[in-house]
Amino acid sequence: VIDVMRVGAQKVGGTDWLWNNNSPLDMSNFAVGEPNDSGNTLQMYRDGTWDDIAVENLYGFCCERNVL
Repeated sequence: VIDVMRVGAQKVGGTDWLWNNNSPLDMSNFAVGEPNDSGNTLQMYRDGTWDDIAVENLYGFCCERNVL
């Protein structure tokens, strides 16, 4: 069972977040108290909320896929 997974986004410029395709993060679902500046990438918990983490943490990840 996976408890957390990496989300394809990164923090740039100190406070701005971008998806890995460099488009602006046009939505967010941060957990209460997040982001707390503990990292520059995101993880998602089982409940769908996000947490900023250090990029060195190794977790599974999800990818974007276009739906036809």
